[in-house]
Amino acid sequence: TMQGVLIFVFFQISRAVVQLNEKNFDSITKVTTGENGDWLIRFYAPWCQHSSNMLSAFEDAEYQLSGEVNFGEVDAIVNRKLGLRFNITGFPTVKFFRQGKSFHFQGRRSSDEFVEFARKGYEIHPPEIVQEAFGYFGEIIHLYVHATKGAVYDLKAGNFFTVDVILCFMPYVFSILLLIAVFIPFTDVKTYVERQEKEKVKKSK
Repeated sequence: TMQGVLIFVFFQISRAVVQLNEKNFDSITKVTTGENGDWLIRFYAPWCQHSSNMLSAFEDAEYQLSGEVNFGEVDAIVNRKLGLRFNITGFPTVKFFRQGKSFHFQGRRSSDEFVEFARKGYEIHPPEIVQEAFGYFGEIIHLYVHATKGAVYDLKAGNFFTVDVILCFMPYVFSILLLIAVFIPFTDVKTYVERQEKEKVKKSK
């Protein structure tokens, strides 16, 4: 109903920490350009106890930084593409977005640490250029690049049968199998034709 829609919209607007998802992330945050200001965003998993434990500190930091920094949160389990896009490998992960760049939070999960990080602390961390939203092929390429980096680390450590190593070598294995599948039938046909020719020659004699 229209009343339900209005209540939902009002609830979302009134929330200090904005719930972000794959559909509204770029339109609300505009993190690739920084047009909508700075954002401190936590990527969480609903089942993660650490994610739940940090929530009150995160909301308290939002209260202290009200008017200075925007706060958002992403369920990275439901919104898998956002987790992949921003290289979320553990929960919770907090990133600060400013002027088209992102900075990975690595401090204690306290309100004071969040506030300090968003105001000045991010400056000592290496920035990453914010990636545009992936298309279908872009997502595959990003996944492969990420797997390749992990595979290099695993191989150096002597781990030869990890998920990253397997994913990294899959295209090569597939290419070899494809060549075999194409070449063997061709060889069989060629052999068959040669035999037929030989039989014809014998019969003609």
